[in-house]
Parts: sequence; C-alpha cells; structure tokens
Amino acid sequence: MIIPFCEIELDNWGSWVRHDERLGYRSVTFEGLLMKYGQVIRGTNHKEPENPRAEVIDRLIRKLIPVYRNVLILKYIFGYFDYEIARIIKVSRKTISGYVENAHHYIYGALTGNAATA
Repeated sequence: MIIPFCEIELDNWGSWVRHDERLGYRSVTFEGLLMKYGQVIRGTNHKEPENPRAEVIDRLIRKLIPVYRNVLILKYIFGYFDYEIARIIKVSRKTISGYVENAHHYIYGALTGNAATA
C-alpha cells in the first residue's frame, strides 16, 4: 500500500532532517524552508552522516513542484496537521490531502521503480 509505505519513509526523512544538529547534516530543502520561515539556523561542523535512503528521499522532494514540496516539509518536518497547512497556504484541507496523496504517489513510484505511479 502506498500511503503506509510513504508515511513511514517520510516520517523517517523528516526526523533525519529535523535532527541536523545531532547528525551534522542539513538538507538543502530544509535549510531553504528554515530561511523562508525565519527560523534560527544553527551551524554545525560535523561530518555528514550516511543515510542513503533519506538522501534519496530528500532529492525526490526537491524535484516536486514547490507547493507539494512545501506541504511535505510543513507536514513531516515541522509537524503541522493538514488543516494547519491549509490555513498557511490558504487552500482547503481537501486540497492539501490531494497534494500529499499526489506527492506520495510520486515518491512511491520513484522508490519502487513503478513508473505507473510516479
């Protein structure tokens, strides 16, 4: 099933990105969003950890159209609920659910090699 698979993968990705202080890695996606939303960015001099799966997901998320990318970042990194994201972006909750579902299909297709869902 696409949704549970993507939820687990994206939860892991979000956790990996959020803990950049501990891990010493900051994804380009996360750093850009932190700057956009005015959050404090702490520097780190640690070596980048090896988490190939999270890095692949990070690259896939950067390929998404901006609105899908921002919705996933708000949901999985910042921990916003769909209704909160809907208020931030000024669209309906149903629209947010559609964005998340479309992004899940793309990521699932790319990770599993199933071009029909990508």
